[in-house]
Amino acid sequence: MRFESFTIEKYGLVASRTLSFPLDPGLVVIYGPNAAGKSTSLAAIADFLFGIPHNSPRGQVFGYEQIRLTAVVALADGTRLSLRRRKGRAGRTLTGETGQPVDDALLVRHLGSTGRERFCSLFGLDHNSLRSGGERLLAADGDIGRLIVEAGGGLRALLDAIGKMEQDADALFATTRAGHRRFYQARDAYLAADRDAKAGLLTRDDYEKTQRRCNEAQVRVEEIRSQQKDIAEWISRLQRLVRVIPTIRELDGVDKELAAFLDLPPLRDGFADAAQEALQRLKQAEAALAEAKERHAALGAKIDALTPSEAILAAEASIRDIKEKAVHVRKARGDRANRETELAEINGKLDVIRGALGLGADADLEAMFPPPDAIERVQTLATQSLERRARMTAIEDQLANEDRTLADLAARQSERKRSGTSVPLGVTIAEFANLAALSRTVEAAELRAERIGQEITKRANQLGFEDMDRFAAWVCPNAAMIQSELDRRSRLDDEITKIVEWSTAESAKRDAAAGAIEHLLQATEIPTGASIARARGDREQIWQAIRDRYLSEGGKDVASRPIRDRKADVDRYRQQTEAADNLADRKSLEAKRVAALDLAQRQKAEALAAIESLEKQSTALDDRWRKGVRAWEEAWPEVIDRQSDPGRLKALVEERGSLLVRWGELRIRDEQVDQLHAEMAPRRWALEQAEAKLAVEIGGSASISERVSAASKAIKIHDDAYADFRQDGKAIRDVTLRRQSTKASLDALQSAGADWRSAWAPAVSALGRAKSTEPERANEIATQWATAAGLLDGLRLTRARLRGMDDDEKELREKVKTVAGTLDFVLPDDGLAAGVMLAERLDAALKIASERQVLAGELKERMAEQDRKQQSREAALAKIAGLCGEAGCEPPDLEALAGRSRQCSAAKDRRHALAETILRSGDSLPVDILREQSASRDLDNVKAELSQADQDDTRLTAEMETARSEVQDRKRELEKFFATGGINGAVAARESATAEIHDTIERYVEIALAKDLLSAAMDKIRAEQRDPLILRASALFSTSTLAAFGGIETDLDEHGNPVVVGRRASGERVSIARLSDGERDQLFLAFRIASIEQYCAAAEPLPFVADDLLVHFDDDRGAAALGLLAELGKTTQVMLFTHHRHVKEDAEALVARNAATVIDLVSA
Repeated sequence: MRFESFTIEKYGLVASRTLSFPLDPGLVVIYGPNAAGKSTSLAAIADFLFGIPHNSPRGQVFGYEQIRLTAVVALADGTRLSLRRRKGRAGRTLTGETGQPVDDALLVRHLGSTGRERFCSLFGLDHNSLRSGGERLLAADGDIGRLIVEAGGGLRALLDAIGKMEQDADALFATTRAGHRRFYQARDAYLAADRDAKAGLLTRDDYEKTQRRCNEAQVRVEEIRSQQKDIAEWISRLQRLVRVIPTIRELDGVDKELAAFLDLPPLRDGFADAAQEALQRLKQAEAALAEAKERHAALGAKIDALTPSEAILAAEASIRDIKEKAVHVRKARGDRANRETELAEINGKLDVIRGALGLGADADLEAMFPPPDAIERVQTLATQSLERRARMTAIEDQLANEDRTLADLAARQSERKRSGTSVPLGVTIAEFANLAALSRTVEAAELRAERIGQEITKRANQLGFEDMDRFAAWVCPNAAMIQSELDRRSRLDDEITKIVEWSTAESAKRDAAAGAIEHLLQATEIPTGASIARARGDREQIWQAIRDRYLSEGGKDVASRPIRDRKADVDRYRQQTEAADNLADRKSLEAKRVAALDLAQRQKAEALAAIESLEKQSTALDDRWRKGVRAWEEAWPEVIDRQSDPGRLKALVEERGSLLVRWGELRIRDEQVDQLHAEMAPRRWALEQAEAKLAVEIGGSASISERVSAASKAIKIHDDAYADFRQDGKAIRDVTLRRQSTKASLDALQSAGADWRSAWAPAVSALGRAKSTEPERANEIATQWATAAGLLDGLRLTRARLRGMDDDEKELREKVKTVAGTLDFVLPDDGLAAGVMLAERLDAALKIASERQVLAGELKERMAEQDRKQQSREAALAKIAGLCGEAGCEPPDLEALAGRSRQCSAAKDRRHALAETILRSGDSLPVDILREQSASRDLDNVKAELSQADQDDTRLTAEMETARSEVQDRKRELEKFFATGGINGAVAARESATAEIHDTIERYVEIALAKDLLSAAMDKIRAEQRDPLILRASALFSTSTLAAFGGIETDLDEHGNPVVVGRRASGERVSIARLSDGERDQLFLAFRIASIEQYCAAAEPLPFVADDLLVHFDDDRGAAALGLLAELGKTTQVMLFTHHRHVKEDAEALVARNAATVIDLVSA
């Protein structure tokens, strides 16, 4: 299957894109930078072939309904299909060229068994999966089977399936016992049920003994219950005493305390608190009043001590002006020295500039200063001249270097044209790189085929056949037919075994039922309804005679009957009543035994019927066994003569099949050897062409390997020289273009020089200089004038600052002189010092005035506070007088009276709380009763009695649990005498466990057999693919490594398992573990390509899609890998997506040989 065109519409970020593919060559390199749509195109191909997944993210931009993937594909049989895929339900998303629906089966028929997962694993490859594939080869350590699985991409799911089978089989059975395995669980269940069934038969003595023990256990329970009731009452009483005794003792103490307060007058509630509060308030009021008076006197003295200067306060505004001016003067005095130094420095710098300009020391620079734009113009032109001169010098040097480079390149190109390396050779190393490996492979294959033929013939002779032709012509049933016969016999054996087991179980049921019947019949006779009716009739007759005599007229019959007879009548009636009641009670008590007897009889009958049925089934199975064996022997008489045992016959037939497979493989090997000879012919011709064109002479006795090595080296030298020729040609073109650009830059600079000279004369004349003045000198003069401009500005500014300082000094002196006449103290002569003194005096006067004003307001507040404190003291005195009148005491005695009243109230509250506590703790019993119970009892003795009672209660509880458990055990033992279901349940459980064991074994055998068959099938596939796959992969590996490796070979590891090793050109063997990462990647790629070629030879070829496959390859090996993909393109279509420009450039060399096509997504 090859794509002729592929169109993407509204898919991912791509609105519309069409890719057109040529049918030949098969390798198509699709180039585009990141975000050009490579990954989108790659995903679209898989979605076209297998359908767009339901959860695909490719419709989030344009919407899922607008996705369309259209392709024109050509099949191997020449059929062309034009199909369009949209997103929708599976099976309804394909349409044809005219828009009619097309069934997905049209594509599935050509895709075969390849689904999306296998297509991506076998026909899709990127640099990450290539590198991980190489790492998996390392993990496989060269194992041939795993290597084929990893590279082929098709059997990995089968490996997982085998692993799952191994886990399932281990969960069912293994030789090592484990609790989680199903077989051992069923076996344990069987053994337990068997023990229960055997323990199910009991005797009459056991019944009576168990009944007696059950009655004794019930009596013991009632005794313990009575003891527990008594001990519980005693514990409750002791616990109550423990709770109330301390509280009662405390209550007695409170009563004694209350007796000391009988002399107190009757006072209202809260009187003590009110008196205490009034006394406390009086104390607080008197202390507060004294404190207020003291603060008022202190504050008045402080105010009198504060007296500010009135003259200073009157001149406040003038002093503030002096203070502000003094700040400026102080700052100016500190800065004057700096300004004077600055003035001297500026004058010094101006003297230097005068000297540099050639002027006298007294020259007036301000009068001679040129226009500012003239200075700037000269500086600009001077800078341009200097820069242009430096650039022209550098360009002239560059032109000289480029001329020398062109001369050297031209000389090397002439030498290559003379030696013939200026044209491609036309022969590549890849065309014969694996010739030596093929030659050795052919020899090894011929030897191996001969050895296999001998082994097959020898084994056929050992099995009793003259040769393989006679063995192949032998008519016999296949292994499946034999296995069917074995299964039939096994099933009959299983059924017969089950019949025997069921018969044994039914016999056990029959014997158990018979024993139960015998046991139940050994007891006393069970009363019937008729016997109970007779006893009641006899009782009624006796009662009728007594009643008639009692009801006779005048009671004469009673009086005439002797007292002895009347007593005898009463005794007979009582005895007959008891007899009838006893019969009725016995019938009620024996109801369970009657039901058990009926059940045992039914079970015995059912067991007998089942045994008879099973005997008939056993006879029928024996007949089926004999008829089946007779039919098998009649169907294959000659086979039976050679081997009558079906198991051994199956082994013989299976070995015959294996030998026939190996015989067929041997014929395939012969054909492959012929194919290898044909494959070697073009490679040998290519080698001879290379030797002829390059005049390689190595001697007639040289081996193929030596000839290939010599020719490869010569081609490598020629290809390197040709690559250098192309590179130098490109360099000549680049240098020529660069020289032209450089020459143009030089001409432009020379033209700019003429313009500069015309502007230079008027510019320097504005500075008073001749036009012949050099740019360097003119630039220096202009720079001096520019510097002088800044210095002159600084000079003017500094002088202005000094004049301002003098003015501030004068103004300050005048202001100080004005204020001094109004003051009563002398000021310093220095204006600045006088200003400082005035500021300090003003701050002090203002502070004193402010404090005096604040204190005056505070004095008023202190006076008002003193009045309030006096009022509070008078109110407290009035309150105390009222309380004294209420208590009938004097004010000095009020505090003591209040204290005793508070103590009495507290004692009463405590007594009430204690009484409430006793009521709660004493189970609501009156205090007097509790006091009587606790009288003369020591608390420690009560606690000791309680501890002993608790121990007795704990002991009785344990004894009760034991007694109740004993009752339950005895009741369960009694129930066993009336329940045959226990035995039947045990037998049923045993049969269920037996069936579970059989089912487990059958399931284990099925899984183990399936695993073995699947492993054998995989081994067969590997064996069929191994030799041709390894041969082809060897050639591809040699080519991809540029003959650094001659190929790969098979070997045996230390365990005797076949493994793959690399063989260097020198003959050294290298294990997989010793290969580099890149070499393992190349080996994986070689096996993958060989696997794809095998697939395409047996089924519809599918396109191989690779995404940036060559990231980890160097340039040379990347080019060689491209050659491999081009070779694969002869078998099936190969699409290589890449964003690396060097891959595109390498592919263009293949385009020149019509071995590849490049599609540029940017230009497309």
